Amino acid sequence: MTATVVVVLGALCGGFVTGLAGLSSPLPTIWCGLRGWNADAQRAVYQPFNLAILAIVLCTYATQGIMTEQVWKLVLLCLPATILGSHLGIRMYGRVNDQQFRALVLWLLLASGTVLTVSNLT
Repeated sequence: MTATVVVVLGALCGGFVTGLAGLSSPLPTIWCGLRGWNADAQRAVYQPFNLAILAIVLCTYATQGIMTEQVWKLVLLCLPATILGSHLGIRMYGRVNDQQFRALVLWLLLASGTVLTVSNLT
């Protein structure tokens, strides 16, 4: 397969999982990890992919009326934690090497999968 086909298939699968379960990152994250890319290359894929997919989802939700007043209140409630988490992530990124980055990404994937699984069992 050519690189273009792989990217298109990855975007299609990532978009499908985003629409299905709201999880935009796991597939591109796993794909980049399997390719053995360094932290900069992986981040260069994650960030624009997530921005594009999540912007499309937001626009779709807005046009379907899913973005109600209650949802916007929850967005505003979560905004400070999101900004703080982003700030801490950016600071931490500059202090880890490629191996530490890979380990952190895998642990975060495991943690998010565990939380989703446990929350669905209760």
